[in-house]
Amino acid sequence: GLPLPIDARTLGGLAEKCHAYAKALHYKEMEFTTAPAACVEALISINTQLQQTEAAQGILSYAQKYLAVELREPWYERLRRWEDALEAYELRQLEDPTCMEWTRSRLRCLHELGEWPRLSELAKNVWETEEVLPDTVRLEVAPLAAAAEFHLRDWDRMGVFVDALDALEGSHSSSYEGFLYSAILSVHRENYNRAAKLISRARETLEPELIALVGESYTRAYTSLIKVQQLAELEEIIKYKTTDREPTRRALREMWTSRLQGCQSSVEVWQAALEIRSIVIPPQEDLSTWLRFCALCRKSSRLDLAVKAVDQLRSDQRGFAVFEAHDPRVVVAHLKNLHAAGCKHQACDMMRDFLGAENIAERVPQALLARCHLKMGLWTREVFEDDAKTSYVNSSRVLSQVLGWMQSAVELHSDYKVWNALALANFQAC
Repeated sequence: GLPLPIDARTLGGLAEKCHAYAKALHYKEMEFTTAPAACVEALISINTQLQQTEAAQGILSYAQKYLAVELREPWYERLRRWEDALEAYELRQLEDPTCMEWTRSRLRCLHELGEWPRLSELAKNVWETEEVLPDTVRLEVAPLAAAAEFHLRDWDRMGVFVDALDALEGSHSSSYEGFLYSAILSVHRENYNRAAKLISRARETLEPELIALVGESYTRAYTSLIKVQQLAELEEIIKYKTTDREPTRRALREMWTSRLQGCQSSVEVWQAALEIRSIVIPPQEDLSTWLRFCALCRKSSRLDLAVKAVDQLRSDQRGFAVFEAHDPRVVVAHLKNLHAAGCKHQACDMMRDFLGAENIAERVPQALLARCHLKMGLWTREVFEDDAKTSYVNSSRVLSQVLGWMQSAVELHSDYKVWNALALANFQAC
């Protein structure tokens, strides 16, 4: 049949509002053929929603190269380049300190980056301004501020923002975050009946989005499903807090661990799950899970979050120079973060000191000790090649050190990574 006599721009806008992003992309691509410059931001946003990051980056590159389009700050947000977005918004804020648009944008970026102290301070300044804030601004600021105070465990300050949300007419009609943090605060206050009602209303806000996205694909609905999981685990936390039976609590902890292992290896997914569980299980009591999250952050180039995760796991505030004051797994995670941050010499020296500490073999499991020896071999090679600008096999001294570290790793614990690294080093030395 003939197509409907409706403009593609109208159809595209409606499809995006209904979360039918595949259809929205189709109409925007049609519109792109006639007005490319006007569609750039929408195409970046839609491709990001469809988890097509490379396509979104490609559109930005094309627009800069061929369309002479000026780069706009919100595009960094669409591409989830939060640090770049924050820097751009802060520069704009310097030009116009009173502009609330730039302040709100900075709040969003700080939330995504997990900069809770900075977010708390900025939100406090906005909230306590002498000017009367419009309800729309308060509705956007309050959930972000509540999230910051939740992570900082300042329940009184969190209560201020949650109560403000409750007081605003219609504040929860479309805000999942508002319901979520209200429910979390109710759980903390042991008002479990109110928490259960808030959880139910939070589910209602997710229904339209979830129905639309599941109809397209499970992958595109995954973020919404994680929100549903957050609500389910909040209900389980109520059960955890209201029972005195240790077998029940242990079963819940084991279920949470197993469930997280089945989730996508995504920083956002793990962060959302751990955020809820931290209400009853502090990071220090779930060390292995938080260390896996730290490793995931490093692999995903979210070193800022990896550093924050390790800081939460520290059992002593004297720093990592005093190795005995910390769990050895946390020390090793800190050294890996240090190396990933580019401080390779310092990481290498500290790892050498760590392995040379008294009674190290008795305090550190052999498997972890073997990995540390392997890291020393790899890092020694990296440091030499960065400084000398030549292969480590050209230096008999460094080659001997590298092979020595790897050989000792094999002797400590037979592991495929260790054997592979040793075999490769021997092959390169031939």
